[in-house]
Amino acid sequence: MDPRGALDHAQERFERAAELDPTFAWPRNDAGIVHVVRATYEAARGIDPRPSLDRAVDAFNAALRADGSYRVPYGNLAAAEATRAAYELEHGMDPRASAGRAVEASRRRLETSPQDTTPLLNLAWAQLIVAEYELTSGRSPNAALEQALGSLGAALNVNTANIEAYQRLGTAHTLCSIQQYASRADGAQALLEGRAALEQAIALDPRNAMSHLLLGKLELAVLRDGALRVKELARALQRAEAALSISLWINGEQADAWVAMAAVHRARAERARREGRRVEDHVRQGLSAVGKALAVRPGLPRAMAVRGALELERAHASDRVIERTDSAQRARQHFEAALRENPLLRGELEGPLAEAAALHEPLRLRRGRD
Repeated sequence: MDPRGALDHAQERFERAAELDPTFAWPRNDAGIVHVVRATYEAARGIDPRPSLDRAVDAFNAALRADGSYRVPYGNLAAAEATRAAYELEHGMDPRASAGRAVEASRRRLETSPQDTTPLLNLAWAQLIVAEYELTSGRSPNAALEQALGSLGAALNVNTANIEAYQRLGTAHTLCSIQQYASRADGAQALLEGRAALEQAIALDPRNAMSHLLLGKLELAVLRDGALRVKELARALQRAEAALSISLWINGEQADAWVAMAAVHRARAERARREGRRVEDHVRQGLSAVGKALAVRPGLPRAMAVRGALELERAHASDRVIERTDSAQRARQHFEAALRENPLLRGELEGPLAEAAALHEPLRLRRGRD
């Protein structure tokens, strides 16, 4: 359900309250929260949330000017800036400035509320965004990951039953494992710790769709292990599909979950191709999942990248020249579309792009001679 009509109504009420008493900070803070809720809705549906986030930041700063002793807006300001940083990361922009503002606002909130877990979780969120950016950019994420783990440890010291803390802890360990596999190290221990954190989150609330989604993503990280045996791969894919299926059963409107499910089908298609089996069923299921992701969030770069990878598997498996080259051309187009939306994917997509170009080249040359 689209909440924007109700949000507009709430916004009008808070703005009216602020006009009646310019020294009253609360309605300005609450107006900012309305803008953040709107931005979150927009980001989840492929709409640029930054204009809404700009208005949220303005409202929170107005609340702080109205009453300097009222520190609550700092926590909400951190959430707004972290939301902006997450959007920037997803679209290939440098999120570090926004993440830095989120970190600063979280710390200002912690000065007066050291036992409040919310600013600690926002702090960890911003630090994890920086870690993922560094990892995607080919740099070490270790410093940001260590900071995030420290923030999450502090949050769990305050509340050992905080679901979001365990979710972010699972994300931190997933990133650790990806970094370790990329450097030819063993990421198994990080995956074990991440799995334990996410299973704890699920135990606290089995119907939390995000916990199951993050567990599915963690299981997919196993595929980065170059030494993975066939049986281990099959088990990892089974675990990933099971977790993602539960997540989508709880909430079928999660674009990220559909993209992850498409990645499962792509991995199965690659395995089938290497074993000389039929890939088309896996490709079709994967493309269907991508379509559902893009229906929820149009233009999602990761979805377009997985769509390209599925077409590339189809091209590799085809023994008909025209079908192979047509699939390769579609793969190349999807990869290029993903890169236009998120240039940070270049390192990941350079190899597949080269494969698609090589598969498409023979027919292009033949058509040129004809």
